[in-house]
Amino acid sequence: MASGLAGCGSDTPPNEVARSATPLATDAGTLEGARAKLVEVAEVSGPATGLATRPDDPATYIVEREGRVLRRGPGGTTTTLLDLRSKVTTDGEGGAFDAAFTTDDRALLVSYADKETYELHVVRLALDDQGAVTGSPTTLVTIGDGTKIHNAGKIEVSADGTLLVSVGDGGELNEAAGRARTPDSIRGRILAYSGLGQSDADPASADEPRTVAFGLRNPWRFFTDPVSGSTWIGDVGQSRWEEIDLLEPSDDGDPVDFGWDLTEGYQRSRGLPPDGMRFPVAVVHHDGDHCAIVGGPVMRDQALPELAGSLVVGDYCSSSIRFIRMEQGKPAEVRTLALPSGAKTVSFAVGSENEVYVLRTDGVISRIDPGGRPLAEDDAPLITGGSPTFEGDEAICGLPAAAAAYPAMQGKPPAEVRQLAADLSAALAAYRAAELPPDLADAFATLDEGLSNYLVALQGAGWDTQASSVALSADALLEGPEAYRLINEREGELCG
Repeated sequence: MASGLAGCGSDTPPNEVARSATPLATDAGTLEGARAKLVEVAEVSGPATGLATRPDDPATYIVEREGRVLRRGPGGTTTTLLDLRSKVTTDGEGGAFDAAFTTDDRALLVSYADKETYELHVVRLALDDQGAVTGSPTTLVTIGDGTKIHNAGKIEVSADGTLLVSVGDGGELNEAAGRARTPDSIRGRILAYSGLGQSDADPASADEPRTVAFGLRNPWRFFTDPVSGSTWIGDVGQSRWEEIDLLEPSDDGDPVDFGWDLTEGYQRSRGLPPDGMRFPVAVVHHDGDHCAIVGGPVMRDQALPELAGSLVVGDYCSSSIRFIRMEQGKPAEVRTLALPSGAKTVSFAVGSENEVYVLRTDGVISRIDPGGRPLAEDDAPLITGGSPTFEGDEAICGLPAAAAAYPAMQGKPPAEVRQLAADLSAALAAYRAAELPPDLADAFATLDEGLSNYLVALQGAGWDTQASSVALSADALLEGPEAYRLINEREGELCG
């Protein structure tokens, strides 16, 4: 059960901070000298992964990763509204993920990964004005093809009743190659379900979801700014870059392509940047302090005008959170706030009065309040860039991942193999014309010859990787491993 910690670690009782349900629309001109502190408001045995509040209800509704949905009332009194532990998997990156209220605040939506199938579910739980459950949970959404990792699971309800759900690609690069890009896939996406954010919606008559964004790896958290309408996405990276991506309010037409797994950050990954893709606003280098970005909201709390308009970002491996002031969609200024006791960020949440909560690995839920010390300078600046180049040393970037399409093809259905082969063929052609570092030209020629011959045999066999003619053609790859090793080693040196 949760234990009440209201006001713990603060000299100002939480209920004395003046807030408003109206978001603060004016952006701060600078973060210099801005102050903020963390006030602990609850602790769970979880950790907590989701939190929601509603107007005229003093309670906080909390989702624990293991599957309990809690109502924490005034004074810390806590009751269990829903116990999903028998249905929720905590294998890998599984768990219960998030919570959001319907448009009329009459029902709470909860997302989780299924214990048996790893499917992503969103269920609806009806509540009365006192927060008591008034019926059995109803399943609104089931998204299949899941695995133990890259589940995503963020949910958000728009004012018009649209339910937005983030879905990860479901696997490591070779396991899930192309899944975030395949037209008939629903992985590696943000999906929009019309009307399912309303408490009386009938899931049986709901339309198929619309894809808002694709080409994402694991968009664990995204938040829509209530003032600008922009949606900020934190997409967890593979091995080099944690991404901050942006959906604009004008993106109402075709789904936005964010490039994965053909690109990662501003570099090529499994292939070439697709036409019309949108590169990140900024990236963070994947290292010991940055392993899984946690995207957060834009600050619109009337009690914190010094931070108004700044984007909040955390990381599962970092003991601080960032406040990022943007200018024309690019980072202009960054400040940080340390989390106590080495805790890391699991998630963020926004309350009904625009207050921002930080859900931490130590089970503590903190709220960002005014006061405290000035925010610190960022010691790991964000990186911005553009389309990758085929000139200079960086011409080699992405080649090992492109070559890894060969093992990724094995055993997949012909339709998937054909797409992976097309991506690899296009990448090899581009690398042939690139200005590769001289010491790697021979290694690439060896790799290129073997892979190209293999692709010819594969096409002749109807994209069947198990065909005998394809197996024989694999002999052409025998000299490839040493060339691949050399390229992989040098790419690590040259491409960061």
